[in-house]
Amino acid sequence: MIIRCNECGKPLRTRMKQRYVYRESGLNSVILTGVKTFVCPGCRNELVEIPNIVGLHQAIAGALARKPALLTPAEFRFVRKELRLKGKDLARYLGTSNVNLSRWEAGDVPINPIADRLIRVLYAMKAVRSQRAIEPAKFLDGFLNLFDKLVSTKRPRPLPLEIPADRLAGDMATTTAR
Repeated sequence: MIIRCNECGKPLRTRMKQRYVYRESGLNSVILTGVKTFVCPGCRNELVEIPNIVGLHQAIAGALARKPALLTPAEFRFVRKELRLKGKDLARYLGTSNVNLSRWEAGDVPINPIADRLIRVLYAMKAVRSQRAIEPAKFLDGFLNLFDKLVSTKRPRPLPLEIPADRLAGDMATTTAR
């Protein structure tokens, strides 16, 4: 079967991309390696094949929830979206205004460290609820231990993640920070 370009209609060429910055996630620090791409020889339009986008997003959010430093505004927003929460609902849960939450996510105001921890707990509870945590008690203890070691900084840095494409279809627990 020939795949054609959406823009100009020419047949696309298939190639493997060694490193693809997954900006569609809203995070510039996520790199996918070894993904299949389709490139149009005419208009240079490029399409990327991501086999398991749901598992990929779960792996990214899980890695962010375990990050040993405060979340960046983009990371905070990513985790909120993975929780499938509207900004106004998360703001209500956190006891703040949706305007303040918007400022956190835009990077206009530093994220409250308590809110940072609470969104991680909410994500952990989602994992337990969806039975992705094999031993819930150990899983939650791990989060509490993380909070003891959490480093608070004025300017949080993004968590660099490198995710091999061959892992997207399989076990997403192998996601590694670079």
